[in-house]
Amino acid sequence: MLSPCMNMHFHSEHRSGAIGQFSPAESISGKIRVLGYLCKAFQTTVMLNTRVGPTFHVSIRKQNGVSNLSVRFHRTRPTNHYDEDVRPLDAKLVELIAARKTVSNNNPGFPPNADIDMWAQKFGLYETFVHSVFTTLYNEEIHRPRVEPQGFRRVIPVMRLKETDSQVFLVTHLRQYDNASVLYLEIDSKSENQSEPTHRPHVQWNLTIGPEYDCYSTSGSGNSDHFSQQFVVSPCLPDKVENLVFKFKWSSRMPNAEDGSQGQVIL
Repeated sequence: MLSPCMNMHFHSEHRSGAIGQFSPAESISGKIRVLGYLCKAFQTTVMLNTRVGPTFHVSIRKQNGVSNLSVRFHRTRPTNHYDEDVRPLDAKLVELIAARKTVSNNNPGFPPNADIDMWAQKFGLYETFVHSVFTTLYNEEIHRPRVEPQGFRRVIPVMRLKETDSQVFLVTHLRQYDNASVLYLEIDSKSENQSEPTHRPHVQWNLTIGPEYDCYSTSGSGNSDHFSQQFVVSPCLPDKVENLVFKFKWSSRMPNAEDGSQGQVIL
């Protein structure tokens, strides 16, 4: 039995059609990133279909000067059949997923392929199927409900700077909303050193402020000399942020990166 193939479609007021297909092994977060690029290219909504699992509607919306990647999940049961005998086992699966998060302090990582192959062979399952299960667990964060900024209030200058040997990191300002803040990070190159994260073609930036704040990155753009990244923070940050620490973590988006590229900048 083959893994389901993911089909891409675009649709707008005037046209719709198929774009292509994803490999089943491609991570969900990778699919959504590609769909985001397609949204910008077509200036429309892109939909990801699969024969099983959720359908993703991905769109780019610009509101109050902020470009937001919107992902909507439509939960559709692939069949109405359910064997009641497996209900206790399914409840146990959910319990084990929660326990896995607790034991690892919500950072379990991803098991080596050799372990996945061994477990699949031991229990008579397909290696790609077991891999896809762990991929889904790894991408849990994309299912977190995301707050979209509403009710613009004011702009707060921050101008917090950190220099390294080859780069300058600058938090320029916040845009304050009723329910969230949008933080702006600017990164400038000081040299032709191509080894730092800004110059990597596949780098994911994340912001951490504290357990009381939920942060996610939105639009980002730039080149080898300058890069801009925006983050949405909820609830809204205070107007005075002198006592807050902004921890920017970066990591390679390439799933098979051998250099373990990752690091952080604290401002």
